[in-house]
Amino acid sequence: MTTEPHGGNMQRAHYQTLADHDQQYWWFATRHDTVIRWLKLNRSFSGLLLDVGCGAGGFLRRCIDEGVPESTVLGMDIDAKSIAIATNRGVPAMTMPEAGPNSAHLPQQPNAITMLDVLEHLDDPVAMLRELHDLSSQDCTLIILVPAHAWLWSAWDDRLGHRRRYTRRMLRSHLQGAGWHVTRQRHLFPTMVLPGLCRARLLKASTLPADEFPRVPRWLNTLLHLWTTAMARMPWWPCGSSLATVAIKRSDQSR
Repeated sequence: MTTEPHGGNMQRAHYQTLADHDQQYWWFATRHDTVIRWLKLNRSFSGLLLDVGCGAGGFLRRCIDEGVPESTVLGMDIDAKSIAIATNRGVPAMTMPEAGPNSAHLPQQPNAITMLDVLEHLDDPVAMLRELHDLSSQDCTLIILVPAHAWLWSAWDDRLGHRRRYTRRMLRSHLQGAGWHVTRQRHLFPTMVLPGLCRARLLKASTLPADEFPRVPRWLNTLLHLWTTAMARMPWWPCGSSLATVAIKRSDQSR
């Protein structure tokens, strides 16, 4: 099984790009808002929060800044450079074994697990989800964010090492195949679908900019954050550039 949460062929400079953007940039802020809100709704901050494929640690840094004790969070990633960046930012993080997360490396069973833009990089996502199911506590909350819709595939997906973009049905099938019970699914960033479609049809790999996150003025960054966060609270969007899903480990679930 390939367990490379951020894709082995991704440019290593991407990790520093994440560290430069993942605290203030509107796209990250909206995603983090959504995940934290859902964790609170599920009362999932009472035990260990494990962020699989934590990258540069931006999400856990946000959790710590909002008052979540450092002792109750842990990031894991297979890339040593990303772990170094995360730990330098004060985020508890460790290198993940090539075979995937192992309960022997955890201080306790996680009560919540997040995988933010990770699953699309794996050759065998169901195997990873099954491993997480086995090592987690009963009623563990799993929150996953993935890129949505195969028809939005662009040169960026190739550059970032994506294996697939997800539909609701595909992600639900992968989760259920690993024993998870899906409780919530929602598309994020519906207004990014048209720009994403234009990018998929027009952007050539040779013209990709060095930074995948276009710089915007501070006032526009704030406006985009407020607008996309408000839209993320509306459950009826039929499409969006990202798909967010909540799943629970139930004692009565069979695979």
